Amino acid sequence: MKKLNTSKQVLANAATAVLTNPALWPCLAAFQCGLPRHFYPIVHAIRQLGRHQYVPHRFAAAEHFQTHSSCAYSTWFALYGLAAVARLHAECGDATIVFAAFIGHLPSLDYILSSCLELPNAMMELVWNYAARNGHLHLIEYLHQHRFQGCSAHVMDTAAANGHLDTVMFLHEFRGEGCTKDAMDAASLQGFLDIVQFLHLHRHEGCTKVAMTWAARLDKLQVVRFLSENRTEGCTKKALDWAAKRGHLSVVQYLHANRHEGCPDSAILEAAKEGHVDIVQYFGLHAGDAWLRRAMQRAVGSGQLSLVQMLVEQACCNVGIVHMGLNAAVDHGYQEIVHYLALWLSQVDGMTM
Repeated sequence: MKKLNTSKQVLANAATAVLTNPALWPCLAAFQCGLPRHFYPIVHAIRQLGRHQYVPHRFAAAEHFQTHSSCAYSTWFALYGLAAVARLHAECGDATIVFAAFIGHLPSLDYILSSCLELPNAMMELVWNYAARNGHLHLIEYLHQHRFQGCSAHVMDTAAANGHLDTVMFLHEFRGEGCTKDAMDAASLQGFLDIVQFLHLHRHEGCTKVAMTWAARLDKLQVVRFLSENRTEGCTKKALDWAAKRGHLSVVQYLHANRHEGCPDSAILEAAKEGHVDIVQYFGLHAGDAWLRRAMQRAVGSGQLSLVQMLVEQACCNVGIVHMGLNAAVDHGYQEIVHYLALWLSQVDGMTM
């Protein structure tokens, strides 16, 4: 082992002497910045929230984070109280206020807001939005009663997007910012029928085609039905395609029977690609020969034998449509499809003889 030179040895001895001196060490520690260990989990949660930009829709990971953080903070607050909140605010700044709104902790929010002389509007917008996003109506009421800035139409949008009807109703009755079309659009795609109905009856902003289109995609049949029967915005042709692709038979049946936007030839191919036999069979019975003919043309044109087989075997294609498909396959030079369709026709001819 190499020996330290004289100067390094002296420094090492001096450091050891200071750090092991029972009189000097407490004096040094008294002037060090830092927080007691029990602050660490809370500070980590605050900084973790701050690293993620505001997202109006809740999702599983965020909801778990909110629940875990709320439980941990409530336990911590019960032990250490408002004095610890003041020190936490000094350490983390305005992010502490946003975090209190996120978890719905009114005592902490009230304490910090009451002690602040100037509050950045951008920060208060986050406070309002997080309170609405996570359904903390008691915070919304507090912010309203104390006339805090930062509320906008996006607050009601956010409450609607996350299924908080009580918050939507409060904002509608007591605030004047209103909402945007995003409110009904987002509530529709999440399947919050009660909020869609409330917005339809009491607000004038309406929605866009996105509402019914995404409700169909996500299998929200009751919302699709309500929008179709009570609104005029309609949907896009993607509604039928997406419902078929995702296997939502009841939505497909409703859209095909009651809407005009979709194209069954496109929808039947989407269902066939995903193996949704029940939907392919439904279109085979209800789409009509013209749509089945177009579907066969597109299936053959894609060169995918599996699609052609699905249409022939599950959509009950008639001989005329299969003949058309055979001719198209010959023109394209798809030998596998030609062989399959020719064999099918020969078997049908044999059965009818």
